[in-house]
Amino acid sequence: GKTLTIALQIKRLFQAGVVQRVLFLCDRIELAKQAKEDTFDDCLNEYPSVLLTGGKRSKEGQVVVGTLPTIQGQIGPGGFSSGYFDLVITDECHRSIYSKYRDLLTHFDAIHIGLTATPNPGKYEYVNDLERRLIRNTYLFFDCWDPLTEAGEPTFCYGILDGIRDGYLADYDIYIAKTRITTQGINWEGEDYRPSDLERFITVEDRNKLMVKEFVAVEKARGGEHPRKTIVFAITKKHADQLTRFFNAEYPEFAGRYAEAI
Repeated sequence: GKTLTIALQIKRLFQAGVVQRVLFLCDRIELAKQAKEDTFDDCLNEYPSVLLTGGKRSKEGQVVVGTLPTIQGQIGPGGFSSGYFDLVITDECHRSIYSKYRDLLTHFDAIHIGLTATPNPGKYEYVNDLERRLIRNTYLFFDCWDPLTEAGEPTFCYGILDGIRDGYLADYDIYIAKTRITTQGINWEGEDYRPSDLERFITVEDRNKLMVKEFVAVEKARGGEHPRKTIVFAITKKHADQLTRFFNAEYPEFAGRYAEAI
């Protein structure tokens, strides 16, 4: 949805003569490919685009779609000058991207637009003070920070409830399953760990196993001819591998092929 929306805006800017060259930045190769092949090649077929990943170099195309590491390696002498692009769009522009690739974003003297499906405008609890500072810096960079309320104010925001109300998204029900450790944290070997520390600094296998069993019980109660396709979000690769093992143990009839860590 974000990519399609920005593609239509790019087209308008091209038609109005406001911009001539556009850079679309992604943090992963797969996202860059999807943006070019699934959206830009269709919606912006009048304006040639080029995909730069894995260190590839090219100055062809009015729209350059590239991964952050690839483009970062091509700024400066012999590469993209600060004024080469008229418009720079950063996909998934949340705190981690701004923190690691700040110099890349500030290199380009262009119109900057940031896209994200997971903003934290300041209304929700921060994991730590570092997250708070990075979010603030990201909003400041895109000129969306309100110093009076000390909160982010996106230029444009279309929330999930708007999509449901307008008929673009299906409604949903929330099932809340909490363990004591999930809500209160844990003391281990004399050290206190907060709920936000779970899977980042400490792993409690019994907690994760219990949550998987709860999911399986609720799914079976819902009925159906076969298990539903499900996305489970993990904190780390190790956490994902652990959950995969627990899910496959719950469904032995699939011979270890029920769940897969990605």
